[in-house]
Amino acid sequence: MSLEFRIAKTEEERKKCFRVRYEVYAEVGYINPKDYQNKLLIDEYDKYSTIFMGVKDEEVVGTLRATEDSELGFQMEKIFKEEVVKLRKNCKKIIETSRIMALSTQRYKIALGLINLAYLFAKQQEITDYCFTTPPTIAKTWEKIGMFPFGEIKFYPLVNQPAVPIHWKVENTLEPYKTLFEKAENVSL
Repeated sequence: MSLEFRIAKTEEERKKCFRVRYEVYAEVGYINPKDYQNKLLIDEYDKYSTIFMGVKDEEVVGTLRATEDSELGFQMEKIFKEEVVKLRKNCKKIIETSRIMALSTQRYKIALGLINLAYLFAKQQEITDYCFTTPPTIAKTWEKIGMFPFGEIKFYPLVNQPAVPIHWKVENTLEPYKTLFEKAENVSL
């Protein structure tokens, strides 16, 4: 019955996360389920990514992807190229987070646990900054943690809705979240 957060370390765990992605995206209408016969939502950025997962009773209930910069750049650069190029110049080590989602009715709790894992991962890997996109309606939620917009709202075809780019300078995480993240017992690297 406990909820825990960890890195997907095996191919089987990663596939469980890709299935959760598929289920959530199909449920909210971001994808056509008929286009995914294997019921796994995978793309070219996954091979450059660490996959985080929320697990309850050994079932994956949430996931988040942390993508290293590569020759592909970041997925969000397809829409926010100028903004990311400018942000990159001011960051020592930046990672893009994406595909944050949860299956259950405890979506906020699961999302917060995944962000907690990203915080600890950043400390371990010396990541200074994260960037990601979010619907404008959710942007204020992230500001409470210390994550702020760094560009204007644009339409994001990948999810068929408006999005705003968000920057998280990890060392500037706000209280009480910083303390909560550092003391969490259900999060492991």
